[in-house]
Amino acid sequence: MPIRINLLAEEQAAEEVRRKDPVKRVIWGAVLLVFLFVAWIGVLQMQTAAGRSTLEDYENRLKRIEEASKQVRTDRTLATDIDRRMSSLEVYSSNRFFWATALNAFQLATMDNVRIVEFNASQKYATNDTSKFFSTNLTAAFLNSQPGWKFWASSAPDAEVFTAITNQLKALATRPPFSTNKVKLALKLSILSTNTTTKTVTARAEYTMVPAMVESTLIEIKGRDYSNPPGSHIDSFTRNLVNLPYFRDRLHQSEGQALKFTDRPAQARPDSGDAANPSALFVPFTIECRLQERILTND
Repeated sequence: MPIRINLLAEEQAAEEVRRKDPVKRVIWGAVLLVFLFVAWIGVLQMQTAAGRSTLEDYENRLKRIEEASKQVRTDRTLATDIDRRMSSLEVYSSNRFFWATALNAFQLATMDNVRIVEFNASQKYATNDTSKFFSTNLTAAFLNSQPGWKFWASSAPDAEVFTAITNQLKALATRPPFSTNKVKLALKLSILSTNTTTKTVTARAEYTMVPAMVESTLIEIKGRDYSNPPGSHIDSFTRNLVNLPYFRDRLHQSEGQALKFTDRPAQARPDSGDAANPSALFVPFTIECRLQERILTND
């Protein structure tokens, strides 16, 4: 039987050892990891690029929405302002001074031999902004309605304290400066402190004047009394004017301000402008009628 001798056995064994070398496997593993890491970085870069593109798209959409919302806010502000102006105009149209009614009432005061020469009227308007009117601190007692077994809970004032404070405010409103104020007031009530020992609550009441317009109306009447004797019917004309329901309800209530004479000479004078009777005598007079001030607000 022949004997076979492998002359390359040593080289083959060396090659097998080199093929199974762990360093070589580590190198291949490292190369594979680097390849996977690079591939992962590439995927992340693509996702980042896609995310940036999406973000840019959303930002562009947001800018378009913001531009549209600005226009919407502008339109809403304009609409609110228009509604406020329309409401103010409606209030003004329903509360404005009707001169036709005043003239219709005035003609009922006319008398024979009393000739009205001029009827002048002037109106002034004064506006005020929101301003502080009056503030004060009020103290009211309250009952401890907290059950005794809830020792961990703090006692709080009951609803009766607000009733007591409201009653104090009602009593306060009957005295100056409230009794002389004509402008509508807004009340802000806030609790300052609570004393559980004395069972009292201290509250602060702040009154502010709401924006309003004060209307002042002054009527000037110029006339001539041709009675016999001249000037004898001026007082009667004045009484008729004051007793008319329209003027009686609207003339200023303060003494000396409702109606006063600014011109009433004692001596009669001839009417040179009367061609038919130039010797007719008359006494001229001028009366100022001050009407009550009206407070106009948007409420």
